[in-house]
Order: sequence, then structure tokens, then C-alpha cells
Amino acid sequence: MNGFWSLIKRDLTLAARHKAEVLTGLFFMVVVASLFPLSMGPEMALLKRIAPGVLWIGALLSTLLGLPRLFEGDWRDGSLEQMALSPVGLVPLVCAKITAHWILSGLPLVLLAPVVSLQFDLPADLQGTLMLGLLWAPRC
Repeated sequence: MNGFWSLIKRDLTLAARHKAEVLTGLFFMVVVASLFPLSMGPEMALLKRIAPGVLWIGALLSTLLGLPRLFEGDWRDGSLEQMALSPVGLVPLVCAKITAHWILSGLPLVLLAPVVSLQFDLPADLQGTLMLGLLWAPRC
């Protein structure tokens, strides 16, 4: 279990050094969610109806932006081979990398969703449901 937590800490530390890569997904979510109301018009009934789908699509697409950095850096510097040879096993290591990816891309999106949903005039109870859905959604 020590290898699990140390790998999460390592990935979070590496991400802190490359903040622009982490923030790209958040900015993408904001841009996607902002372009829909501009393109659909100011009709609030329509915006309320499409809001959950737009926010889910934006969240899922912005999560995909972070997937290349999940294993690519470790493959380039050779630490992926070291992880494969470690006595910890691949399953806990992959789970640790997925958890770190979710902390970096999924959790900020859950916190950003209510703010972005304000432009759709989404009611507060639906904002809570949206946050819970994004919180428990399976991440890649």
C-alpha cells in the first residue's frame, strides 16, 4: 500500500510542476460550456433543458485531454519499466495512476460544474445532482 500512496504523491508533485497541462482541461470545460449558450440563443427554457448534457459532454471531453499524460511521461523516462518490475504489482500502480488522474482532472471539474452551470440557469438541486453524478462517474 505504501507504493500506491507514494505513486499518487509522485504524480501530484509532477503535475504541480506542469500546471498548464492540468488547467487546460478546466479551460476547455469553460469554453465548451460557454459556447453552447452563445450558439443556442438566450432562451432560458432551452438552456435549462440542454444544460446537463452540455456539462457532461464538456466534462468528459476535458477529462480526455489529460489521458496522454497518464503513462506517457513514465514511458519516456523509463520509470514505467521500473514500475512493471517492482514487487508492488501492476494493478495497485495502475489504480494509483488512475486515482491521481482523477484528483487532477475529475475533482476540479466537479467543483467547477456548479459555477459553469450558472450560465444555464440550472436550479440548485440539479447542480447538486450534477456534482454527485460527476463525482461518482467512472473515470478513465
